[in-house]
Amino acid sequence: MDHQKVRYQKRKYSVWEILSFALLALGISIRIYQYVFHKDLWLDEAMLSFALYGIDFKDIFFQPLPYTQAAPLGFLLVSKLMCVVFGYGEWSLYFLPLLCGIGSLLLAYKMARLLFSDFGVAVFMLLVVGSLGLLYYSAEFKQYGIESFCVFLLLYLYVKGVSCKIWSVVSIITLLFSNTIIFIIIACYAGFAYAHKQALGAFIRQNTLYIIAVFTAFALYYVLYIRFQAVQNFYEYWEKYFLPHTLGAYKDFIWTLFGIYEGFTPFARGKVIPFYMFAGLIGFVALYKTRRDMFVIIASACVFYVLLSFLRIYPFGHEGVIGGRLSLFMAPLFYMLASYGIIYLLPPPQRDITDSAPLCKILSQTLKITLYLSIAIIASITFYRYIKIPLHHTHHNQQTHQFIFDLTRVDSALDSKHCIYVYKASEPALKYYLFLDSVDLRYKIFERDTQNLTKDILQNSQNCSYITILASHISADLTQEIEQFIISIDPQAEVKRAQSGGEVLYIKAKIPKISQKLSKSLGLPIPKNTSENKSKK
Repeated sequence: MDHQKVRYQKRKYSVWEILSFALLALGISIRIYQYVFHKDLWLDEAMLSFALYGIDFKDIFFQPLPYTQAAPLGFLLVSKLMCVVFGYGEWSLYFLPLLCGIGSLLLAYKMARLLFSDFGVAVFMLLVVGSLGLLYYSAEFKQYGIESFCVFLLLYLYVKGVSCKIWSVVSIITLLFSNTIIFIIIACYAGFAYAHKQALGAFIRQNTLYIIAVFTAFALYYVLYIRFQAVQNFYEYWEKYFLPHTLGAYKDFIWTLFGIYEGFTPFARGKVIPFYMFAGLIGFVALYKTRRDMFVIIASACVFYVLLSFLRIYPFGHEGVIGGRLSLFMAPLFYMLASYGIIYLLPPPQRDITDSAPLCKILSQTLKITLYLSIAIIASITFYRYIKIPLHHTHHNQQTHQFIFDLTRVDSALDSKHCIYVYKASEPALKYYLFLDSVDLRYKIFERDTQNLTKDILQNSQNCSYITILASHISADLTQEIEQFIISIDPQAEVKRAQSGGEVLYIKAKIPKISQKLSKSLGLPIPKNTSENKSKK
């Protein structure tokens, strides 16, 4: 009877276990919320989605994607299959990122349980769930969250102790879903080799065929697919974000580097990155002392990461949550290092420091308080960021579809003298949503030069009774210029902006008021119908 009581006695969970469960539940629930109440596509998503539905399956191979986009083959094939079966739309496009976003959290939790104590699990989960980058790309039609999932998966399988043969088979599959996973694969093989250093020859003989299969698969994948995605525009855009080759440039680049990792934290501020980096450096020390094979893996991956940027092969990224997307595949290693560092710095409760020198006691207690306070701050900001999403819909940083729907409705209601101007960066999203809504629309493209836009509007004033302007993925300054111009010539113009975050502008205005005020000042001839109206009055 006593044994039965013990057997069925309720387990008591520690505070750290409860915190880990809460973080896991919060991370999963908000990711589902973002999927259900999803945002509209923004520039890069729209270009990739337009490239996806605009081409056949066979056209994915042996040529670059339209709009200079690049994405792993498996990601494109699964997404296109989802769209063919369930229909094109955000529900299909965001489904794979959602699964991988949730999967990353589950794998992080399971891996942490294998590596850390309850306190360590809570720290690791706090860092992972607190990542704004991982959160953002779990509801984004881009591959970066999926690349992070692939890294979590391979690390988890390694930590779990699966055989190198099974691990190699899984790694071949991940090659199709991540163009950066090959560097993690090489680093993990270095870890396998170190872990079997006592019988390295036997390990190599047993796994040679599997290792060759992995690199053969990558070679074929590169020759048949990846090399076609390496378009020149990619390197032109990211040119200044590669690791500098001159020492003098590092003075400014270090701040760019801090900005790259803003999305790795819940703060979205580069100034807190030194704390994470300091914890990561201590993490290297801790790993070297306690888990040297993991030290080899992470150190090797970091060396590849730096070399790729230095050799102008793959850049780090730039500032901001979105700007740091190219480095997001390194996030699992980043959090593992920081977690090991924090755990190593915190004195274990069982350590007796009563006999230590007074100064050592003071420093030890100060460090302990500082780290616990830092953990509390990170947890508070993380919960704040997550709770803010459903309360204020802060993930809705684009309302492009609604504005395009309004645009088509207005166009059908007005007569033929309705002119539409669309900002160049908005065109992919416009084409995508016109395709979804089965609508045809005539429009003109304008670029950053607002003076050319105003001149074109005035020159076409005889043919247009109304104009409508749609601009998304546009700078705040340019948005303000356009809005001020329209309001100055038509105070009754209908002006709409995105509810939060993204710069999306929608304007409907009358043309006659425009031509009378500004034609002369811009050096344009006054239309005849305008002069006649003046003489009649």
